[in-house]
Amino acid sequence: MVANDFNFYINDQIEGINKKFLYKRFSPGYRGWQVHEQRKLFLLLKPEDKIGVTLREGDLMIPEKSTSGIMGLKKSSNSK
Repeated sequence: MVANDFNFYINDQIEGINKKFLYKRFSPGYRGWQVHEQRKLFLLLKPEDKIGVTLREGDLMIPEKSTSGIMGLKKSSNSK
């Protein structure tokens, strides 16, 4: 829910500034991004050391309600 709410918040902020872009987030396990690729994020960011989130067999995170992914801007379909 926090990730969803953050997504809505950022899009509301962007809409007031520049309607050419939309904020998007993607996580392993969605939209064709394989869950096993989450290991690459863990190698890069080292969340085990920084916030105590670990990966177990099957590439699921502990604590179970953890979320990983990437965030960025994409051109809005309404932009010209």
